[in-house]
Amino acid sequence: MTELVNMAIQFKPLYALMKIMAKRQIKQTAEARGVGWDANIAELQSQMQVRKSHNISLRNHVLVCHTYHVLPVNLLCRIPHTCG
Repeated sequence: MTELVNMAIQFKPLYALMKIMAKRQIKQTAEARGVGWDANIAELQSQMQVRKSHNISLRNHVLVCHTYHVLPVNLLCRIPHTCG
């Protein structure tokens, strides 16, 4: 049986069909057990949109660095109270 499945997976058109059927079976099993599949998908997609918008706003935020973050170490040691 394992060899037959492995051969089917290697045949691309049959693999594509198997993938569709497997997804359908997962959805049917979840719904039979009381999981609202379509509602969960919609919720996850809306959360993804929110995360994307937060990510964009974070990327557009301008950061101001203190001089001790951008100065080389040898220059930092010349500033009082920066080196032990």
